Amino acid sequence: MNIRYQYAKGRIAEGVQELCTSPGDVRSRLLAANDAMLSLNSSHFPRPLQPKWGEIMNMMTNYGPAKNFEGKVWQAAVAHTMRRIKNSTGVKIASALWELHQILQSEY
Repeated sequence: MNIRYQYAKGRIAEGVQELCTSPGDVRSRLLAANDAMLSLNSSHFPRPLQPKWGEIMNMMTNYGPAKNFEGKVWQAAVAHTMRRIKNSTGVKIASALWELHQILQSEY
């Protein structure tokens, strides 16, 4: 067991738990999972998993923040993206998160 990655493992495990137990569709459950993983960045992950984390975050923030007519942000990128994506896209994100979780648990 590598203690170096315990923080990331814990946050990802909490995110996966939110995906499994939160009410609502996959998009609302991904929002809850994001709250659990909010403090993570790529430096928390082993180098081989950093691109996977980046891919997950890119999918979760694809549409960027929502802005009002004055150009001021009124909704964060993750919430805005989750509001706009299809459930099938949410399933792809959830699957990638599950895969990351499995690799972290088995190899690190």
